[in-house]
Parts: sequence; structure tokens; C-alpha cells
Amino acid sequence: MEHAFLDGKLLATDGIGADAKVSSVVERAKTTLKDGAGDSILLEVICDGEAIEAAHLEATLAEPLSRYARLEFVSGSRRTVVVESLTASKRSIGDTFELVREAADQLNAGSVASGMQRLIDCVEIWSQAHEAMISSGQLLELDLEELVIADKHVFEWLREPAVKLREIRDAIESRDHVNLVDILRYEMDDFLQGWEKMLEAYVEYVSRLEIAA
Repeated sequence: MEHAFLDGKLLATDGIGADAKVSSVVERAKTTLKDGAGDSILLEVICDGEAIEAAHLEATLAEPLSRYARLEFVSGSRRTVVVESLTASKRSIGDTFELVREAADQLNAGSVASGMQRLIDCVEIWSQAHEAMISSGQLLELDLEELVIADKHVFEWLREPAVKLREIRDAIESRDHVNLVDILRYEMDDFLQGWEKMLEAYVEYVSRLEIAA
């Protein structure tokens, strides 16, 4: 394979036969990044000019090299990836303040279907932020059980959404819309403000972090 590039530079692929799969060159790119004494990770795989979406990546890796004339790989800093992800999560959390209020108002007005849809949208955003936290710890190899952010262990922060969602679920299952509206109106702001504060502090922590090679 003579036409493989990592960040625009020719990638050495000696020892990789013509009958190998795409995954072999991907692993070579990862090894090259690891040996480069930096904190870079592989972010994008481009085959014959087409960026491969995450949903199709596994299938592409299993394809034979002979299918493609040119492979390109783009890398980036783990720390930068995490900072961008956490910052996006913080913005998304901020967007749910208004969604929560809309859900409460619609439920209180008897528009149950509309109010529940707003609530579902909120839950999806909170779940994505929760996943971003866990993924960040894995990517940076952090011990989330020991790490303290904004005066609490990260695992404590991660447990909070589950507790709040159980309260919401119980109110929904019991069809207690009065209690559900009360939770949304009087309890969610503190919860969301806490997560905004935590995510901001987490971004600052990661930004100062020195990543081991």
C-alpha cells in the first residue's frame, strides 16, 4: 500500500501485504501516533476521498485494501476532543432550562403529549452529557471514582441524573402530573445549574491536564 497518509504525510506501510484489510493500515496509523510521543488519537478515516461515518467504520475496516487507491487518516489531540465534547455538553445542558419550563407549562395546561415530548428531548440531552463524561474519562484514562470536580467526586455527579430521572419516571408511571410539574418547576434548575458548574470546572481541569505520551 503506497498511498496511505497520516495528517497529510505519507504513512509507512511496509510489511502490510496487498491481501490485508483496511484495519491493518488503521492499526499502523494508530501505532505511529502512539510512537509519536504526543496525545493524538485517530479522528477520521477517509477512503478515496470519502470520510467514513462512524456507523460504517466497522464494515470499512473489514474490507480489503485492494478496494481503495488512497487512504487518509486525520488525528487530533485527545485533550482537545474532550474539551470540545464537554463544552458542547455544557451548551446543550443550558438549552434544557427552557425546555424544562415548556414541558412543565404544557403539562400543567393539560397538553400531556406535547409536554412529554419536551421532557423526552431533555432526557436525551442529559443522557448525551452523561455519556460524554464517561467517554472523556476513558479517553484520557482518568480514574472517575477518585477525581474530584467542583467539590464532588465525578461519580457522584454521574449518579445525580439517575436519581432525578427515577423521580420523574415514578411521577410519570403513577400519572401524578402535579408532582411531575413540581419537580420540573422547582427542582430541575438547581440540578442543571450544578451540572453546568461541574462541566465548566471539568473543562478547566482537562485544559490544564498534562497527557502522558
